[in-house]
Amino acid sequence: MRLFVTGGTGLVGSNVIATAIGRGIDVIAAQYGPEPTWGLRYLLEPLDVSDSEAVRSLIRRHRPDIVIHCAGLLDQVFMFRNRAQAWQFMVEGTDALARACREVGARFVFVSSDWVFDSREPLVDRGLPPSPPRSTA
Repeated sequence: MRLFVTGGTGLVGSNVIATAIGRGIDVIAAQYGPEPTWGLRYLLEPLDVSDSEAVRSLIRRHRPDIVIHCAGLLDQVFMFRNRAQAWQFMVEGTDALARACREVGARFVFVSSDWVFDSREPLVDRGLPPSPPRSTA
């Protein structure tokens, strides 16, 4: 089995990768930013998720069985001030990944954020309607 992970140098992605490697799964991870300091036991591919053609090309080249999309922007102030850029990365990049997966027959798993909640409720579940925090920037 071949697994492709975006956000592989982040907290969620790196844990997905460690679990997959522990189960003997062949892993390719997308890299945006500096290379991780830990030893790699997987293939690391530079990728800007907001570049739809680069996404398509990389997925077509590796033809993974599964793509787990863990990449995301974490800076809410940046996203608020740069809405078009944030939209391109978070929405259009996710769409490009989903379309590329459909093209090669890969399953697509999207790891979402808890940022759809404003932290007013101590515990949330699926039934709670989204209420994103409002930026004060």
